[in-house]
Amino acid sequence: MKYDIVIIILPFLKNMDQIGPALLKANIIKHGYTCKIINWNYKIFSEIKNKDIEHRNLKYYTKEISLWIDEIKQYNPKYIGLSLCHIRFSDDIFKYMIKPLKNNFLNSKFVVGGSCFFIDDFKSTYIKNNPSHYVVIGDGEDAIVQILKTDTWDNNIGLNVIKNLDNYPAPDYSDSPSLMKTITFSRGCFNNCKFCNTPHSSVRYRSPLNVVKELVDIWKKYKKSSFIFTDSLINSNRKKLEELCNLIIEYKKQKKLPENLNLVAFMYCFKENERDEIIYNKMKKAGFSSIYIGLESGSEKVRKEMNKMITNKNFNYMFKFLTQNNINIYCSLITGFYTETNEDFQETLTYLRYLKENFNTNYIIINIGSIHMINNISAWKHVGVVTDGLGSWVYKDNTHLVRVKRWVKVIELCLEIDLAFVDIYHHLLYNDIIKHPHVKGTYLEKKIVRLLENKIFI
Repeated sequence: MKYDIVIIILPFLKNMDQIGPALLKANIIKHGYTCKIINWNYKIFSEIKNKDIEHRNLKYYTKEISLWIDEIKQYNPKYIGLSLCHIRFSDDIFKYMIKPLKNNFLNSKFVVGGSCFFIDDFKSTYIKNNPSHYVVIGDGEDAIVQILKTDTWDNNIGLNVIKNLDNYPAPDYSDSPSLMKTITFSRGCFNNCKFCNTPHSSVRYRSPLNVVKELVDIWKKYKKSSFIFTDSLINSNRKKLEELCNLIIEYKKQKKLPENLNLVAFMYCFKENERDEIIYNKMKKAGFSSIYIGLESGSEKVRKEMNKMITNKNFNYMFKFLTQNNINIYCSLITGFYTETNEDFQETLTYLRYLKENFNTNYIIINIGSIHMINNISAWKHVGVVTDGLGSWVYKDNTHLVRVKRWVKVIELCLEIDLAFVDIYHHLLYNDIIKHPHVKGTYLEKKIVRLLENKIFI
């Protein structure tokens, strides 16, 4: 059977569904076209699950990738869609996935999108190297239908923004029913963090009823009761978040949603508000079990330089009510932000100790992330960041080696004070940290490998 389009989810950070391709498929089918989603992210995670960190590179899986390409041939697609959502994989993906796809599907046209294309340099480089590909940035529902209808698209179009999200169908997860599901309440982000590639834009919300109906539909159709909200910040409008919680609680009372509903979301830390305690309590009743917070640093100075005007007092206030409601808090850290000094870093260590001493840390997990990575070093030249000539960057005395040493110290402190931590970049560490000439072959490499092999990350 010839399909109009096959959408491939390329590797990113976690083994979970992406909502973007599922939303595209739903809208494609609504307009009378055929679509198949193939999740190479899931496939590659299944392959590398039990591999050591040295073998978490796509070059070790060319045989498997060749078989996956053969699988696509049965669909004989007119278009191939590529969802590319993490730049740390991009070099490997181009060489071992996209190039073989192009060579095997000379008569198919390619449509690409994903958060990587929010980065201007990445977009321009991709278009230069793949001039025949259609590149869609931002909301893709209307764009993909236009391409299928007219075989036209202007790659110079900037950010695509859909204003009324309720007008579009719920995501179609029929090609990947076994994975944890993602759901969206809002798109856009009001903040403009200096390290983030998500573009600043107005926040557009779906109606709470529309979201809850989708929860019900996915629960009944796929028997899934765990969801991750894709919102950049689910509480950017606290009134709307409270409305959503009220409706979910009511549906649970009416047995329209399961009592064991498990919700995960990303949140912003605002200044104190008199309704915060009430909202956090309602979040717990609605089923929110875990939230991700951008702590980023224990230094208020560094946060300000990141364009995050949040004080430690603000975080303490928020952590108090979240831990009282037994909601897990994943505090994201960025070690070695370009302006971070040793004094700033010591403030981070001090604040982690403060968390351990003053809160129920059964519910606080430090998401240690990785060292501060700058993908397009030239774009930071105006602030004094320069290349070190070895694949990383330098700012004053902030070198790759300094950042790695600080990152290891965070791990060692968490172990020392028994503060739980995770690392979402676990499978990327070998390329991003260890292979740098200042680390490769040193005691740091051995220490990091030993930590990873002992499976200290929860």
